[in-house]
Amino acid sequence: PEKLKTGHYQIEEILAPSGYLKGENIHFEVKENMDWNKPLTIQFPDTPAKGKIKIEKSDKITGKKLSDVQFDIIAEEDIVTGDGTIRYYKNDTVDSVTTTEDGTAESEELYLGKYKVREVQQSLGYILSQKEYSVSLKYEGQEVPLVTGQLSVTNKPTEILIRKTDIRDNALSGVTFRIWSKEEGGFNQEFATDEKGEI
Repeated sequence: PEKLKTGHYQIEEILAPSGYLKGENIHFEVKENMDWNKPLTIQFPDTPAKGKIKIEKSDKITGKKLSDVQFDIIAEEDIVTGDGTIRYYKNDTVDSVTTTEDGTAESEELYLGKYKVREVQQSLGYILSQKEYSVSLKYEGQEVPLVTGQLSVTNKPTEILIRKTDIRDNALSGVTFRIWSKEEGGFNQEFATDEKGEI
């Protein structure tokens, strides 16, 4: 290394390692009578970039945003930062989120890598999805501290089948039923059974 004259200096990082953010400049001073055999050591830490997963949940038919849907976010692989530290092991559940009134949910800040999103609690009146969704949080450069993985998920409403028969199990057509929601201003409609006695 080259000897520095007495004075004030700063270190600037030009290119951070992949997966990390560019560090802030560090100021230091070289004082008189410093011993060449005991060099001044400067610690220059780098912070790993992170990401968030944003989920949007809606009705598959109407597009209505769905609240109170819970998702688990699971490591799809060992999540390892550039220094070799395993931050999460494969299949670790790293976060659990629930959609709000606008149908969205956002994870906490996560280390970059591949994750699975699994629905564990559906909105009332909907079918629980059995599908798992893969989301990758990828490094976007040393100036981007937080990346976002977007996921849109739809749910199918619960369907009911009504079958009307006589005492001998013969189908009865033309029988009218009214189905309504307990919520004010909700669903309210009449249906008649078909030739199979079904609605």
